[in-house]
Parts: sequence; structure tokens; C-alpha cells
Amino acid sequence: MSIPIYDAIFLGIQCFCYIIYIMLALSFFLKMVKNADKDKDITTFKIHFITNSFFDIMQALSVIFFQKFLHWRFWLPYIIENKWISFLYAPVLYISIFGSVIGGCYTVINRYCALVYPISFRQKWSTKVSYFLITLQFILPIICFLQNTFVEAKVIYVEKLDIYTFTIVSEKISQHNNLILSIGTGIVSFITLSCNVIILHRYTKLMQGLNKNEQSKRTSIFFYSLITTLCLFFLFVEQLVRYFFGLKNNKFGIYILTYVLYWIIPIFTCLQPILILVISKKIRKEFLKVYFSCILPEKCYNDNNNVILIIGTSEKKIYFKTTQI
Repeated sequence: MSIPIYDAIFLGIQCFCYIIYIMLALSFFLKMVKNADKDKDITTFKIHFITNSFFDIMQALSVIFFQKFLHWRFWLPYIIENKWISFLYAPVLYISIFGSVIGGCYTVINRYCALVYPISFRQKWSTKVSYFLITLQFILPIICFLQNTFVEAKVIYVEKLDIYTFTIVSEKISQHNNLILSIGTGIVSFITLSCNVIILHRYTKLMQGLNKNEQSKRTSIFFYSLITTLCLFFLFVEQLVRYFFGLKNNKFGIYILTYVLYWIIPIFTCLQPILILVISKKIRKEFLKVYFSCILPEKCYNDNNNVILIIGTSEKKIYFKTTQI
């Protein structure tokens, strides 16, 4: 029972990022409960962020428990013998991953609409719209992977790799899962790439003439957009390759790909809370105020509602708060 050093380091990074994720989501939730938010755009962003935290952390835990614990041989006899774990493997893993992918797409579209169509966004993307989308975020993965409900998985030993791994008993359902997830991630990858290109273009125009600190945020957004889009693309490719490996009955290739999920999925989800705290001064100060006001001087978390100009026309001016990223 041992963890490779590179897995251990990445696991530590994940734990840190997901703790920040939970803390940030909790601070958003507490503020929304108190009805402290006045801006409709910020409220919808936070609603989706809170929901995404559930799916993102759930899928990370699922990958670690169902896949990496077997690789590391943690609780190996218990996992092999427990029938409930065998039945939960496929539904929990695929539903949480697909829900996380859908949530990431919502976040990008929310940011895109706020930048490109600020007036329509504030008028039409209400909390009711967000709650409808969240309902869809729960229902769609369940419907797509309903076939896994009564299908058992089993733990097998792969001698060439010297690992234990889960495999779904029904080859047909396993293929179905890979095909659905590859199609879903492919569509989301295209949407995310298209929106991120436009977001970066608009944000570049927005940052012109501002100080270097504000302009450096563009670099952060660029790398975040690049990494998340690449992760979605790699997940699409991984699932598509698994599908074709299944058609060719290439079991060894499928088992090799069990290593990939441990890296792709967490990278896709870990960056978001960190990026938000780096880019948004207002949210960062709120975060510090909620958790560290007892040890930090007041100047560290005093709120300054800075507003920067996005679009100016001869008839009207449209402003956008720096907290919406």
C-alpha cells in the first residue's frame, strides 16, 4: 500500500484547492442567504459556482476512491468484497463527471453573456433561469447514464500494469457510457473554446489603458481558459479513444487510460476557485473578511466597489464590475 510521489504531490494540491473551493462556495452561500448581494449578474454566477462545487468535488472524490484507491491498494479487500461499491461505481463516476462538465460550460457561458450582452444578460439571466439550468445539470446526467443503475462492476487485476481496477460487466453499457461522455465533452469543448476566444478578445479591449496590475489579469484568464479548454478536449479524446479501444477489444489500452482521469478532471476543476480569488479583488476581500478578519488588519478586507468602463456609445454607457469574470 503506497502512493507514488507524483500522485501524492498532486493529491496534496487537490486537497488544498478543494478546501479553498468549499470555503469560497460556503462564503457565497452565506452571503446569498443573508440577501446581501444586490447585483443580479453576480448572484447568478455565485449560484452556479455553489452548484459546480458539489459536482466538481464529487467527481474528484469519485476518481480518487474508485480508481486511485485501487491503484494505491488502499482498502483493497473492502472495496473488492463490498457489493454496494460495485453498483455505485458507474453511476456515481459518470454522473458526477458529466455534471461537472456541464457546470463548467454554464460558467463560461455566464461569463460570455455578461461581457458580450451585458444589458440583456442582466434582464434575462435571472435566478429562475439559473435554477432551471441547475435542475437540468442534475437531471441530464442521470438520464444519460440511467443504464448504469442496475449494472454491476467488478474489480480485476491487470498483471502487465500491476494494478487493480474497476470494469463494468456489460461491454455494451460500457461502450454506451464512453460514447455519451465523449459526445457531451466534445460539444462542451467547442462551446467553451468559442466563448473563451470572444471573452479574451473583449477583455483585452477592456484592459487597454488600465494599469499593469489590471492588465495582468488578462494573462491569468488566458491561461485559465487555455487549460480548461484543453482539459475538456483531452477528456473528449480520452473517452473517444476508450470507445474505439472497446470496439477493438483492446483491454490493455482501456486500463492504461484509467491513469488519465486522475489528472484531467482535477486540473479542469481546481483552477476555478484560485483564479477567482486572484482576479476579483472584491471577492478576495469578502473571502478574507469571512475567514480571516480576526487575524488580519481591516485594510486587507475593506470593500472597494471599483467599476470599470466596458462599452461607451453616444447614447449610453455600459459598466461592468470587476467581480464578474
